[in-house]
Amino acid sequence: MPKNELIYAKEKLNEKINLLKTDEKKLEKKLKRNLAWWFLFPIFGLFIYNSLYVKRRQNSETGEELLKIKTEMTMLELEVRIIETKII
Repeated sequence: MPKNELIYAKEKLNEKINLLKTDEKKLEKKLKRNLAWWFLFPIFGLFIYNSLYVKRRQNSETGEELLKIKTEMTMLELEVRIIETKII
C-alpha cells in the first residue's frame, strides 16, 4: 500500500479508537454509579468500594460490554502500531 493510504487508514483507526474511548467512559460511569458513598468510611469503605466495583465488572452485562470494547480497542491499537511500522 502507498504511504498516503496507510496514513489514511491510521487516521480512520484512530477515529474508531476515540469513539470506543467515549463508550468506555460511559460504561465506567454506569459501573461506578452510587459507589462513591462508600468513601465516607475511611478504610473500610475503600475495601467495600473495590469489592463491589470488581463484582460489577465481572458479573454484569455492562462489565461484559466494557470487556468487549476494551478488547476491540486493543486490536485497533495493535493495527495502528503495525501501520506505523509500515510507514517508517
